[in-house]
Amino acid sequence: MNGDKSIYLESISPNKRWIVKFVDNGNSGFLYLYKYKPMNKEHTLIDSLWIYDRLDPPLAENEKIAVAWNENSKRVGLFVDNECWGFLDLDRGRKMAAHRTEHELLSIDNLIWKRGLLNFEGEQLRLEHEAN
Repeated sequence: MNGDKSIYLESISPNKRWIVKFVDNGNSGFLYLYKYKPMNKEHTLIDSLWIYDRLDPPLAENEKIAVAWNENSKRVGLFVDNECWGFLDLDRGRKMAAHRTEHELLSIDNLIWKRGLLNFEGEQLRLEHEAN
């Protein structure tokens, strides 16, 4: 995080196959999934997940913001103050952002994060580039 109110986090999966970047440019927040290429700074973009548009109040530096993987690199999520605001389920090829109301984000239930997304939850994750 830096003084211009933008937020940038990145995390490499435990199995070293993926890299996820969370970017909040002050107007919106996205989670980006890339195929990790350790010898190349240009990772292959696989998909993205829109988390939110402008928040009021904006994410502050004193809030705990983290990108976290489950132990087998099958799921990765964005957590704010220990609440899941969005995650990618690589095992099931699905993605989900927290439900938004006019004034708040309603975090994703921890049980959904732990079990993964069912095929009718969230939306399809584009993994077709994964083989490249």
